Amino acid sequence: MFDGSLATPLPVSLALGVLFFPLGWFCGAGCAHLAVLALADAAPVGVLPCRAALAVLWASLAPAVCYGGLDLRWLPVPVLVGWFGVALAACDLTAARLPDRLTFSALVPLLAALCHWAAAAHRGAALWSALVGALLFGGCYALVRLARPAVLGPGDVKLACVLGLPVGAVAPSAVLAVMLAAATLTLLAAALTRRWRIPHGPAMLLPAWLVTAFPVPHLPGPPLTGYLTG
Repeated sequence: MFDGSLATPLPVSLALGVLFFPLGWFCGAGCAHLAVLALADAAPVGVLPCRAALAVLWASLAPAVCYGGLDLRWLPVPVLVGWFGVALAACDLTAARLPDRLTFSALVPLLAALCHWAAAAHRGAALWSALVGALLFGGCYALVRLARPAVLGPGDVKLACVLGLPVGAVAPSAVLAVMLAAATLTLLAAALTRRWRIPHGPAMLLPAWLVTAFPVPHLPGPPLTGYLTG
């Protein structure tokens, strides 16, 4: 996914950022629309926060592509995780729900992006890592759900299975890091708000997106300059 190249010129990074930010702002309205449909109009979803969140997430991919050497064949994965992540976070923060309709709708495009990357980069073994990640993430959350039903909702367990695919493709060990980060963020938010029942979905989605957008260089890939020069 990364090769650590720092050779891409600054204008290319700026151009990508200028492209990704308005694109994310425009598509952010679609995230809000997805959330509204998934909640069946049960709660209002703010369009502006969705636009801003997706614009920032997508724009931040520009330095990863240019200066981190993020493989363009992998780029659709963090783009999709960000897209569905913003919609799911909006649902959880608005109505304290992670609708199955939205969670499971992310499976097909994510699997398609992962399979395309694995085939193009000749990393078929990473698909097994993705499956391990889904089983590990979902299995651990299912065990917590069985032991302490009040701690995690069923939507959190289902989301964990889906997020485990892209995170596991980076590295199965990254799943453990995401779970630790999610628990830490939830506890921190609970302490700051003095509320002990808060949505856990956003705390799962943010570290999962960070892992896919800025992964540890386990899987090298060609930098942007390789695509520009042919």
